[in-house]
Amino acid sequence: IPSGWVVTGGALSSACGLTSTGIVFSAPGSRSLTSPPMDSTRANTLRFMITQGGSGCDGRDVASESVVLHYSVGGASPVALATYAWNASGVLIARTVFVTLPTAAQSTSVRFIWSQAINSGGNLDLWGIDNVLLEQLLGQTQYFMQFDILSHCPSTTASP
Repeated sequence: IPSGWVVTGGALSSACGLTSTGIVFSAPGSRSLTSPPMDSTRANTLRFMITQGGSGCDGRDVASESVVLHYSVGGASPVALATYAWNASGVLIARTVFVTLPTAAQSTSVRFIWSQAINSGGNLDLWGIDNVLLEQLLGQTQYFMQFDILSHCPSTTASP
């Protein structure tokens, strides 16, 4: 896992329908992915790929097992941005998600946190994240993390 990223309950994998190697969460107990602090003052969109269940992976069976995206500015308490729920069959096919950042999330030190507060145990209610992209106004890339490419690098790459 690249420097600065904090993973709880997950590991590098291409399971569950991810198109490349990302972080797949399958451990029992707490599951989360936290970004390093980022400068999002010029950003307006957070984009990432998410999958839940599918491709031989167990999906959720109750609504409380959904994945929630939060942001935290300067270490403050996290604020929920979006909830990603499986469909009626318990599967959310891998897809790219675009999240418009609220003004409060545009800061010199913001962390993004994907978390699943409840799951049914190890290898149940699986989900995955890859291709995290923080986009500036006018569609320019400000920050990009593709876990399969940069997973062995000593640090992440930010572009001005």
